[in-house]
Amino acid sequence: MSEQKKYALQTLSQTGLEVILIHPGNLKDYLVEPLHEGYQYLSEEHKVDYLRIYFMHHYGGGYADIKPISDNWTPSIDAFYLDRHAWILGYQENEYKCAIIKGNPDMTQMLQDHWYELIGNDAYVCKPRTPFTTDLYRDMIQKINIHLDLLKQFPAINPQQVYSSQYPYPFDKTDLRAQLFHPLIYQYRNLVHHTLPRPHYSNYM
Repeated sequence: MSEQKKYALQTLSQTGLEVILIHPGNLKDYLVEPLHEGYQYLSEEHKVDYLRIYFMHHYGGGYADIKPISDNWTPSIDAFYLDRHAWILGYQENEYKCAIIKGNPDMTQMLQDHWYELIGNDAYVCKPRTPFTTDLYRDMIQKINIHLDLLKQFPAINPQQVYSSQYPYPFDKTDLRAQLFHPLIYQYRNLVHHTLPRPHYSNYM
């Protein structure tokens, strides 16, 4: 990790929660079902996207990118868990970071028009095995299944691999992230809390 990343990791304790860093050395200790066979061919960035969905579905709890955090999460989380009708807790998405849904301009427009009802994908809290996490996990597995043959033929060769005409690795940057996440957040928007403190986006690389 860079020094900025090391610092950002240390700040995650400001959430007031126990922080567990998942890495290749301890991943197997937390698996409750085998990873998809396509996982090994994903870029490091897409492996992170895969694992955040995997853990939110099977375990619930909180996920956070390694970005600086200066606020305590526990007041928001306490209120979230007291609301039996809430499934997801996050911070309000930025107006300009809504996913562009490939091949679905109507959904893209819907998300852009209702950006204030969405939450960001860099830190959030889920109750496990709700219809939201079930749908999110299912959609991810289905997307990998559709592209599995191509993924095997053109596996990631760098940590931030994305599709190019020269090397048709089958996924773009947000394909296993906002492309799946934002439409479902909008679908289940009445079950979302928006009170989680926002991470900081400066000097974290």
